Amino acid sequence: MPTSLIDNEENLSAGIDRFIVFNRYTIFLCLTYELVILSQVGNVIYMIFAAASPDIIGCGTIIFNETLGQREACEHYESIIKFENHSCEPILKYQFRSVAVEWSYFCSETVKVKNLVSFQMFGTIVGGILFGQLSDLFGRRKTMIVCIAMTALSGILSSFAVNLFMFAISRTFVGFFVGGNSIVMYVYVIENIPTNARIKVNTFVTWSPNFLLLSLVAYFTRSWDTLAITINLLAAPSLFCFIFLYESPRWLMQKGRLNEARQTIIAMNTWGKNAAKRQYRHEQEVIDTLGNDHAANYEQLKHKRYYFYHLFYSWKLLRYSIVLAFSCFANAIAFYGLLFNLEKISGSLYMNTSILGTFRYILNIILATIDHAFTSVGRKFVHTISIIIFILSIAFIVVLIKTDHTLDFKVLIRLLTLIGMGIISILFIVNTLSCAELFPTAIRNLAGANVATWNRIGCILAPQLIYLSEIDQILPYVVLIILLSIDAIAFLTLLPETKSRPLKDQMPSKEMLILRNCKTTRTTSIPSDNNDDNDNVTCLIKK
Repeated sequence: MPTSLIDNEENLSAGIDRFIVFNRYTIFLCLTYELVILSQVGNVIYMIFAAASPDIIGCGTIIFNETLGQREACEHYESIIKFENHSCEPILKYQFRSVAVEWSYFCSETVKVKNLVSFQMFGTIVGGILFGQLSDLFGRRKTMIVCIAMTALSGILSSFAVNLFMFAISRTFVGFFVGGNSIVMYVYVIENIPTNARIKVNTFVTWSPNFLLLSLVAYFTRSWDTLAITINLLAAPSLFCFIFLYESPRWLMQKGRLNEARQTIIAMNTWGKNAAKRQYRHEQEVIDTLGNDHAANYEQLKHKRYYFYHLFYSWKLLRYSIVLAFSCFANAIAFYGLLFNLEKISGSLYMNTSILGTFRYILNIILATIDHAFTSVGRKFVHTISIIIFILSIAFIVVLIKTDHTLDFKVLIRLLTLIGMGIISILFIVNTLSCAELFPTAIRNLAGANVATWNRIGCILAPQLIYLSEIDQILPYVVLIILLSIDAIAFLTLLPETKSRPLKDQMPSKEMLILRNCKTTRTTSIPSDNNDDNDNVTCLIKK
């Protein structure tokens, strides 16, 4: 039996990686991924429109002065209804018939509608944790079929809510299945595409172009209930696509189902060909490679189940988990804090959403081009530069606010806000790629669920960020600058570069285990890009 494939972890991963190539199957997988993303982004972006706050412009026969800001208009309205004994009918101005318009939540009452975003994001946390674990136990494909079907069903049912409470409950269930949908699908795609195609697939098949599509859908539907039905009907065909997709061969190999893994790899490489061309000339190599991988992974295969605490199995995994979790948390607060208050900046809500999506997509294409052309531009470089540009944009807005030039430069503030949001959204790609590339197959989904959980915690807190402006108008921006500064330093100094490295398949050895009955002497140094084994652990086992 040849030993070259099992000499080390990199060669082990390269064994199965060399049979996963870009072909017809990969293209169909990317098409399915786009339809699934439409479901994900549709049900998240939906809340930009469904939870949008209307402006009050008058009461009864009284029309307020157009120069009044919304805070002054609300104060004027409240003084009138007190004088009129609540008999004055409010006149609302809005671009989209949101639930706030449907059930008359405006001025101080809009906070109740904004809290809906937090409810939905709470559902994504629970769903991400649960379905991440289920996919590791029962397979990526089966879990995805359940998530997609239930996302569409719960999304459509939410359109029949008759009050804000029912709507909040239904959107929490939507978030629950979207959470599982997002976590499992990303790992499923990463495990089924070539190593050198990861950044390209995640650049071209991403959330960004769907912003433009969903803005158009929202523009033509103009109503929260019609939009909910339309979005989920558009994404429903992804369920049909899974009939023609296979289980992840990595997951099958991890579970010791080598014959199924072999059949899957062969099927992926002959997908779409006629019967006469389905003979796969590397079949024997696949058999040999899987056999070698199985021998190298034998000890792990005896213990097939891994749980959340395995993310902290070694000092290295502990460091990865903490840094990536904080990065996703800070990134989510920054992006979604601005996104779910997008109606606050000048311009059309539809146009701003479309511009944001287009700008994000252009940035993604630039990122993919640079990633392909310059091998020295890795995950850490892109992460750091993105944060620097975001901080500069936000800092300029702070200066305009402190100098009382917000009305004079409202177009510039709009531009800086959209630039900052577009730039910081790159971190979603960098963080998810780094997570998939740093953690071994056995806990990759758990790791994805962990960072996604912190991402969703950031999403829960993001809509509430606006409350800080009641203390000081610049305070929300200052908080974002501090969080992302910490993120940039931690990511740059505590994580290794992962670009173009094979996915890891083996867990750390037992000698690297943190929680064991031993005395540990640990020396830590800053991880280099070429070698991350800088945690030297010596254990004196008690007998």
